[in-house]
Amino acid sequence: MLGFGVNVRSVTYPPDVAGRATSLEQTAYEIGRRDQLDAERKISPLVAAPDAVEIDSTHLTADRVVERILELVRERKLTQV
Repeated sequence: MLGFGVNVRSVTYPPDVAGRATSLEQTAYEIGRRDQLDAERKISPLVAAPDAVEIDSTHLTADRVVERILELVRERKLTQV
């Protein structure tokens, strides 16, 4: 599971959602609210798998995230990489 902070995710979130202009703050709020609703819903709530690994990519480049994922695959001997 990749861990993106709401502020980091909002930077890459489309600035014009559903045809309306939004501020960074509004987008961050909407993402946080959506995540909260997804996690709290009664039917099929959004939860991490028991064996999930969280990678906080807040301060990582995309290449470093991929490297970390491949390291985990090798460590867990999930496949030949």
